[in-house]
Amino acid sequence: MEDCLQQLKEPDWSEADNAENSSAEAGHMHVVDFLSYRLSMLSRVLDRTVEAARKDDIQTGLTEKRLLSYLCANPPTTLRAIARSMCLDKAQISRAAAALVQMGMASRAPDSADRRSATFSATEAGRAYYDERLDIARGGQKEILKQLNPEEYRIMSGAIDKLLAYAIEKTSKDRKC
Repeated sequence: MEDCLQQLKEPDWSEADNAENSSAEAGHMHVVDFLSYRLSMLSRVLDRTVEAARKDDIQTGLTEKRLLSYLCANPPTTLRAIARSMCLDKAQISRAAAALVQMGMASRAPDSADRRSATFSATEAGRAYYDERLDIARGGQKEILKQLNPEEYRIMSGAIDKLLAYAIEKTSKDRKC
């Protein structure tokens, strides 16, 4: 964990008001300064926090856990629709769905609209597992948000929403996301 902290440095915001300077500086950035890298690192650390709270957790990957979360929050759905909604590769979702079905956390049923396809939904066991993990995740979320005041959270959340919308729009032009 300390190795992660050593990579962080106090950003120099003195030139941040000028968008042209920000773009020029991007040409000289190291990978550890990239927004995507920093957000990914934050996400991994937060995910580990939740994992650490579950010593007896079943061995599932992050994709399986996120897919289960999606299945618990949505009606029965096809893999194609899930992959598009989660901006993930259909093969990756397919492997995660198969693992969840094998563990009894999700079920597979023929799609009534297209018999060549199948829909997936969370089982009772999957929902119970999700609910337990959600309580842990909410506790971790509450703890991390204590680091931000309401204004910082509002600004950060708005910036993430803006960047996410941009990234999804840009990605959807290149592939189906």
